[in-house]
Amino acid sequence: MWKLTIRTLYDQRNLVLGYSIVAVLLLWLYIGIFPTFQGQAEQLNQVIAQLPEAFLKAFNITDLSQSMSSVESYLSSKHFALMWPLMSIMLSIGLAGNNIASEIESGRIEFLLSQPISRVKLFLGRWISSAIILLLFTITSVLTAIPIAQLYGIGIEPVAYWYMTVIGYMFSLSVLSLSMMVSALVTERSKVTLMTSLLMLGTYILNIVAELVPDYEKLKYFSAFHYMDANMALINHSLSVQSIVVFLGVSLITVCVGLVGFSRRDIAI
Repeated sequence: MWKLTIRTLYDQRNLVLGYSIVAVLLLWLYIGIFPTFQGQAEQLNQVIAQLPEAFLKAFNITDLSQSMSSVESYLSSKHFALMWPLMSIMLSIGLAGNNIASEIESGRIEFLLSQPISRVKLFLGRWISSAIILLLFTITSVLTAIPIAQLYGIGIEPVAYWYMTVIGYMFSLSVLSLSMMVSALVTERSKVTLMTSLLMLGTYILNIVAELVPDYEKLKYFSAFHYMDANMALINHSLSVQSIVVFLGVSLITVCVGLVGFSRRDIAI
């Protein structure tokens, strides 16, 4: 299994490298223009203050007085509230799609299953390698904010980015596990992309509706984006135990379902 894991890491190196480069460049862009935005904070806050409170909550802009007061609050609302989760979701779905479903679609799964390796080890090997890749992506795309900010002479709180790394990775791991479950149950990579993307879009919409409509506030508990709390990590320097439990629970359940489904499904050899 470990040989398979290492081989998968090698095969996916270009994918994670590409995503990491894009993520770092985007982070660099946000940090690079932060001093300009900070200098116009008063004017921007006056504009933001005119927007509906529900709209601000939906897009993670909850504290107008601090929206531009630090690079952490700025990145929380501009980058880690939506853009970073979107890249993480795309990478997770891409990794899962490249594994089981893609191998079934291409017929390569027949060769793999003819080798002295069980389906359990094959599935877990793919999942572990993808989880390692996501960890590397998360560390690179979050912690590089520290040297970039220092390069521009911007004051930062390094501990905040470690908290962001943890909650970001938990979020990514849950999306990966969900995608792997779908990949183990379908026969085409495109179906993995479509089904998982629609599901994640649905959870995002639930979070928006919960913020905009008080009567449906409880819908937020069914949204992954509710538990992906960048404000708590970057501004409050803390983590939600509930979020960690939810993300780990989703990961465990979906991996188990995917493992059972893949082990029992008919695949011609």
